[in-house]
Amino acid sequence: MPKDYPTLPGRLLQAFDQYASPRAQLYKQGGHWLPISAHEMLRRIAGLSHHLAKLGVAQGDRVAIFAPNCPEWHVADFAGLGLGAVVVPIYFRESAERMAYILAHSGARVLFVSGDEQARRWSEIASNSRTVQHVIYAGRAAAEKQGSAGKGDGNSSGSHAELSY
Repeated sequence: MPKDYPTLPGRLLQAFDQYASPRAQLYKQGGHWLPISAHEMLRRIAGLSHHLAKLGVAQGDRVAIFAPNCPEWHVADFAGLGLGAVVVPIYFRESAERMAYILAHSGARVLFVSGDEQARRWSEIASNSRTVQHVIYAGRAAAEKQGSAGKGDGNSSGSHAELSY
């Protein structure tokens, strides 16, 4: 039995090195399945990881993910785990009240949001959040945030970033 277990990010890197699949992730858009290559997925993970590190995320920090099952969710998960952060998954249909409870009790400093409904639910509680210092919007949530630039989401004490794909 091995004494040291590899980390999930370590296993992912091994798989990418060994297989380098042109279809590491598949997602449905407009009724068609579209691929994301291992190279592109790794580029996205590295980019988000770099951004999280610049925000000061370090080993043991909490990074919450509030998104449906989508490519961005997996990128955020591996980016946080790669830095040694504790990922706090929030069910994508969670109520605003439960989300507020989870964020407060987990001590999440960074919140990753993807999805229209998720962005709306976050905006309902953003002004009352005491732990979240940075919000990263991805996918359609990022596009909508960019479209409403300057309006804010009620959490003026933190910074907001868009993760482009």
